[in-house]
Amino acid sequence: MRKYYIFESIYDDYFAQLSSSPDEMNKVDWKIPLGLSVKNEFPSNIKLEFNEMHPGISVPDLVDNTLHFHIVSEKLKNILSDEVVQEIEFLPINIINHKKREEPGMYYIANLIGSVDCVDMENSSYRESNLKPEYFSRIKVLYIDETKVPEDCKLFRLSKMPWVFIIREDLVDVLKNKGIKGFKQIQMGERYTLT
Repeated sequence: MRKYYIFESIYDDYFAQLSSSPDEMNKVDWKIPLGLSVKNEFPSNIKLEFNEMHPGISVPDLVDNTLHFHIVSEKLKNILSDEVVQEIEFLPINIINHKKREEPGMYYIANLIGSVDCVDMENSSYRESNLKPEYFSRIKVLYIDETKVPEDCKLFRLSKMPWVFIIREDLVDVLKNKGIKGFKQIQMGERYTLT
C-alpha cells in the first residue's frame, strides 16, 4: 500500500508569504480553492504581494499564502506537469516583494481540477461546516481510505476540504530529489489542524 501525505507550504520567517488577492480576481478567487475551472475567466497580469506583516523575503518553489492557493515556481510547475495526470490549470501571476518590486521568475497558481472522496470518516477527527455540511470546517486528524484513490493519482484535492492537497509518497520523493523548496508533508494520523 502506498503512503499519502497532506501537501502544504512551509510557514516560517525565512520564506515569503503572500496575502490578499486583488479586486480583479473577485470572480475567481473563491473557485480556485474548490478545484473549479477558471482558465477561461482568469484575468491577466495578476499581482500578488508579500504579506507586510510577515518578515520572509525568500520565494520558494511552493509559496505560502493566506488564500488557500497552491502557488508554484516554474520549476515545480514543470515537475507537476510531467508527474500528475489529473488536469491542473497553471494560472500565471506576478509576485511583488516588500520593496514593491516584481520578483524574478515565473509563478503560477496550480489549480488542480476536481477532488477525490476518500476520507476515512470513522478514524478521522473533523468538524462539519454548519453552512455547507458536505465540507469540513476543520480537520484535526486525517486518515484516508487508499482503496478509494484512483491508481494514477499522485496529487489530488480532498473532497471534504478541497483546498487541502494530498500527495503520494513517490511524488514526494521526486520533489525532494529535484531540490524543491518550501513544502512539507504531514503524515496521515498526525495531529495537525487544518481549517
